[in-house]
Amino acid sequence: MNRRFFTFFIIFAFTMVSLPSPTYAATVTWDLNTTGDYTVSDSLKIDLDGSVAQLIETDLNHVFALNDNGTVELSGASAVDIVGDYAYVTAYLDDGVEIFDISDPTSPVSVGRITDNGTTELDGAWDIEVVGNYAYIVSFLDDGLEILDISDPTNPTHVGAITDNATTRLNGAAAIKVVGNYAYIASYVDNGFQVIDISNPAAPTHVAAIGDDGTTELAGAYGIDVVGNYAYVAAYTDDGVEIIDISNPAAPAHVGAITDDATTELNGARGIVVVGNYAYVAGLDDSGFEVLDISNPAAPTHVAKIADNGTTELSGASEIVINGNYAFVTAYFDDGVEMIDISDPTNPVHVGAITNGPGISLNGAVGIDTINGEYLFVASRDNSGVEMLRVGYYDDSPYLSPNSGQVFSQNLTGFEETLGAGNAGSVSHQISNDDGTTWYYWDGGAWATTTATDGTETSSAANIDTNISTFDTDGGTFLWRAYLESDGTEEVILDEVTLTIADPSVARSGGRRVYGCKDEKAINYTSFASHKQSLCKYENSQTDTGNPEMLGNGELCAANMILSQNLTAPSRDGQYGTYTKATVTEAKILQAHMNRLGFESGPEDGIIGPITLGAIKRMQTFLGTIPDGLVGPITRGLINNSC
Repeated sequence: MNRRFFTFFIIFAFTMVSLPSPTYAATVTWDLNTTGDYTVSDSLKIDLDGSVAQLIETDLNHVFALNDNGTVELSGASAVDIVGDYAYVTAYLDDGVEIFDISDPTSPVSVGRITDNGTTELDGAWDIEVVGNYAYIVSFLDDGLEILDISDPTNPTHVGAITDNATTRLNGAAAIKVVGNYAYIASYVDNGFQVIDISNPAAPTHVAAIGDDGTTELAGAYGIDVVGNYAYVAAYTDDGVEIIDISNPAAPAHVGAITDDATTELNGARGIVVVGNYAYVAGLDDSGFEVLDISNPAAPTHVAKIADNGTTELSGASEIVINGNYAFVTAYFDDGVEMIDISDPTNPVHVGAITNGPGISLNGAVGIDTINGEYLFVASRDNSGVEMLRVGYYDDSPYLSPNSGQVFSQNLTGFEETLGAGNAGSVSHQISNDDGTTWYYWDGGAWATTTATDGTETSSAANIDTNISTFDTDGGTFLWRAYLESDGTEEVILDEVTLTIADPSVARSGGRRVYGCKDEKAINYTSFASHKQSLCKYENSQTDTGNPEMLGNGELCAANMILSQNLTAPSRDGQYGTYTKATVTEAKILQAHMNRLGFESGPEDGIIGPITLGAIKRMQTFLGTIPDGLVGPITRGLINNSC
């Protein structure tokens, strides 16, 4: 490069005055989309699902209880099915069904009922499933299926029924699942599996049945679930699970089975729910929770289990309902409900539990269903009542933070949080300007340091946003820590955090560019201005006009080594650079040039920190230019032509 032209270019660049222009700002958003980029204080308390951070459900809280009285029919309450705004409860001893309006889950209201009479088959009403305008009830003592019209929940009416005979296997009917035009029933006394055609609810008819034999495991058939072409039956007496092919409902066929052994919790198998490739089973006599792999229906295998102990409440495990990552299990002997995290089916984990107590109706808890995973409605046989529970959240303010901060060299001007849909709690924050070494919060009058990690010394996003311009004026690496705060009933969801940084490359005042001296050797050095050498003052009162020299061999470098970005410290590859005005991608290339030219930039790690900054300044001193550490168009041009 012609030295005269180069000197002229420097003089021209340093004396240029810009026209009035608007104030610019850069925003950096942490969207929580990459879970590996964040660290949580406790992974059992905060869930990062790839789009939001939210509190994990942790415990069960009493909301409402109602026991049998002269008005409701709840004696021997056994099973629950929730559809829409209504909960349908069978009463084994009252031989009937009670219907509740649960549109307000905190205050269920009884609206209708029906009991056994000369027409209905409700003696010993046991299990229930509601589909459309009909409720299907199996009755343990009437040995049959009752179909009710519940289009008007305040006035359920008999539609049709079928009872046990020499052809059917309905003696001791204990569990039912309805799919399409068929009802599939497990019968405890008949040790069998029954298929009923319900296409005409007024006249249900026998289709097919299978009984216990040397091949099947159906003795004491007690629980049932139907998924796809298979029915899964929990057998209380056989202590196992039977899998039946129902692709042709008229010809159900044995496929596979598994029985209890020293590994499983299948003794007294009762409730069963199938989700994906796994069957979750409640073992009443084993007082445990069993997970089976049923990906191969012909050969179900044990995966994991949880047994009753000093922490869990699983004695007399009875029925199961699953919502998302959680299984809720009623415990007949423990008089309670156990909550289990099944996000990893191979490693189910106890989360929380609740047992019977004053004002709570969980004595002999058996039936259970959920309202969107937020509420649980439980039928308690020995209490002859129902209990409404609410799933609670951790209330000790766990936190999350990015694994690496955002470098900045200009004033911070904004801080904002975006909360997720459904959020009911709050989020508070601590911030750092040194990548998490020191943490700060706004104490109402100034920024104060803190070492607290319990959520007690934090600030709202609004307070931080209002005062962040006073937080740091020298640059650094910004990091935040967000605390998710709930009173135990509130769901907390954080969607993203956004930081705003002032104009990355220049300071502006009144719409005009502000000039100053950015030579660190000068006694009037400032980082918040556009550099103008004539403004620099030195101890010897001399200005430094520079004497550029050629770098390297003066040849153009290979295409993959050409610098096109403005670079300075602090910045790093993959993050927004305030001087670069874009995501930095060439920090490592710059370091390679510095080391190649002998200016000792240290490890080529893509992080422009103090070592690389020193190398840039040594190069600029060698060139006789201002050692401001800024790799702009002029310095880039020299480097690009130094190979």
